[in-house]
Amino acid sequence: MYRISEIAVAFAKIDGIDDDKVPQLDKLLRNTTQRHYLSPSSREGRADLYSVETVCALRFAQRMDAFGIARHVLDDFLRFIQSAPTLPIRETKSEGIATALSHIEEAIERATNGENFKVGLTLGRNGYVMPKAWFTSEPVDDDARAILATSDQPEYPDAVLMLDAGRLIRDVLTALKVN
Repeated sequence: MYRISEIAVAFAKIDGIDDDKVPQLDKLLRNTTQRHYLSPSSREGRADLYSVETVCALRFAQRMDAFGIARHVLDDFLRFIQSAPTLPIRETKSEGIATALSHIEEAIERATNGENFKVGLTLGRNGYVMPKAWFTSEPVDDDARAILATSDQPEYPDAVLMLDAGRLIRDVLTALKVN
């Protein structure tokens, strides 16, 4: 678990920000966690503590915020990245119970395994902005292949904003000294 002050130092190290600018970054990160779906996992005294998953989602938010993404769009993205997919591909098993991994948990697992992938936003012809994760495809079994063959093919988006998620996560994990 990490405090915002520790997260700000880690992000500053990644971005090569001078020590005298860390308080500004700290304030930006605090504002981001208060405005968006980035709940603390715990508290220590008066300080909120954030999980590795939330820290990585916060890094995505920080990078997207640099583009001036509308607040509601960024919030939709953060809800998406911290939720499980509709059709879960990866899961964790504990005491015989399988639980789908959230997109950010899957992203961290993939990044620590050295995979490169993107996350971001797409703008469809209908004007809707949709969050998306572009993970490496998993093997498709015959039943799934048959379903995909009968489904409508998705339209290509008009615009795309992609973050190099694999690299961003590995940078965060290295800066926080997560094994």
